[in-house]
Amino acid sequence: RLTHYDPVAGAASGFVNRMASELCRGWSVPDAYLAALAACREPETLAVLGAWRSHPIFPSLDALELAHAALAVVKTTTTFAGAVEAAVNMGGDSDTLGAVTGALAGAAYGAGAIPRDWLAPLELRPRLVALADGLARIAR
Repeated sequence: RLTHYDPVAGAASGFVNRMASELCRGWSVPDAYLAALAACREPETLAVLGAWRSHPIFPSLDALELAHAALAVVKTTTTFAGAVEAAVNMGGDSDTLGAVTGALAGAAYGAGAIPRDWLAPLELRPRLVALADGLARIAR
């Protein structure tokens, strides 16, 4: 909020984080989506994410469009790899979309769902796992 806060961007980010938090607690994707939707108070964000099936997917740097694209991918795939691959193959801001989708899919399916061959080349993996474990403890 210090320089140029945008309420839509804040609400979209809050939606993704609320959904991820519920997924980390073991909620299903549909239930986590409904909880995030119920907590959202920003009208434009509610309109887009509440009607996620009918809103066109446009993977961009725009926070709401990115949240919508990640949500649509997670709601229409059933595996971590499937979600991330679908996200990064959409084009647009594919690295950010892959990261946000990966966060939601990781929260939904757990670390064990990440393909081993994706983990092998990861730099600083022990440190990242320790940080993730700490965040998971806090989330519960």
